[in-house]
This record gives sequence, C-alpha cells and structure tokens, in this order.
Amino acid sequence: MISTGGPCLFQVRRGEGTPVYYDIFVEKKKGMHFFEITIFNKIPLFKCKKCEKIQEEYIDEETNFCFDCLEEKNKPTVACIEWMDPLMIAGNWIPEMVEIAGGKNILGKSGNDSHWIKIEELINKDPDIIIFLPCGFNIKKTQGELKLILKKNDGWKKLKAFKNNKFFVADGNQFFNRPGPRLIESLEIFAEIIHPKIYNFKHEGAGWIKYYD
Repeated sequence: MISTGGPCLFQVRRGEGTPVYYDIFVEKKKGMHFFEITIFNKIPLFKCKKCEKIQEEYIDEETNFCFDCLEEKNKPTVACIEWMDPLMIAGNWIPEMVEIAGGKNILGKSGNDSHWIKIEELINKDPDIIIFLPCGFNIKKTQGELKLILKKNDGWKKLKAFKNNKFFVADGNQFFNRPGPRLIESLEIFAEIIHPKIYNFKHEGAGWIKYYD
C-alpha cells in the first residue's frame, strides 16, 4: 500500500529475493491523477526476520536477525583485557561495542572506567573469547608481553578460550584506546573476531591476530 501523504518504505527485491528497503517520498500532485515517487535514500535498509524492525546497522547475514534478536547461544561470551599485569578489564565504550558486534560482554561495564580484576574472576567466568588490547601497545608488543604472562601464570591455560585457540591480540594503540573515527574499524575488528564465518573486513594481520603460544 502506498501512502499519499509523506515518506514511506517501499519494498524491492535484490538477488534471489532478499528484501531490501529504500526510503521514498510519495506525493499526489494537486489536480492530477497520478503519484510522483521520489527515491531520496538509496542506502538499503534491512528488515530483521525476528522482530521485523527496519535496520540501518549491521545485521547477522546467517540468520537475518538484528543483533538484538540473536539467540543467546549464538552470542559467545567475550572478555577484553586492557592490561595484563596487573590484570585490567576494559570498560568505557568497549563493552557496548562487543555487544553491537554480536558478542556477550562479561566483566567490563559499559560507560564505566576500566577496572582491575583477579585472574580467578576471569577463570570463574571462563569466557569463550579473550581479546587483548592493552593501552598504548601494538600487536607485536602485546604478543611479547602475553607470552611472558602465560609463562608466569599457568592460570591462563585453564581457560577454555586458551584451550580452543580463542586468544586474540588486537592493536589497542590504533583502534581501541581512544574514541574517534577509527572506532568504526574497531567495531569491524570485533565483528571479524566474534563472527569469523560471517564477517571479513580484511583487518586480520594489521588490526588483530590470533595468538598461539
């Protein structure tokens, strides 16, 4: 159905029938018997299969669900480490970004400062994924420090993330330690790490690596 009074969403089809939404403006000209249709936003908007809301942001291409609707079992638990010795969990904007990228943040508190924790707290939560993004460190520096920490404390090796090769090292200095335009790339890095079968923005190697002891 087409509205004659203002902007509405008009459904079109792309590829093999995937619905894509465009903003259009439909107006009936005075004294005329036809409608004038103007497309003013050609950026596709995606409809979540579950909640049926129109999404302008990332959507899970495997399920066609927005991330708010992803089942909990599809959202791996993620811990982001801002400092390794003593151990500090990342806060501020990092926990929210993890959630947006399709993960379930643990230990970090969105909007609050990063804070110190004990390794026993991390072992108790036993996250699926651990991402190391120390303040001011690049990948090489973080990788070297992490290697020393693992030799110093065997508690890290009790974690299922370690056993399942789900330790990741990111460039904290470039992408995560300060708010700014590069946070878009930071979000892409999180999405690649958390959902590698879905996302590939080609940041691996430069923005993050998998850690192997």
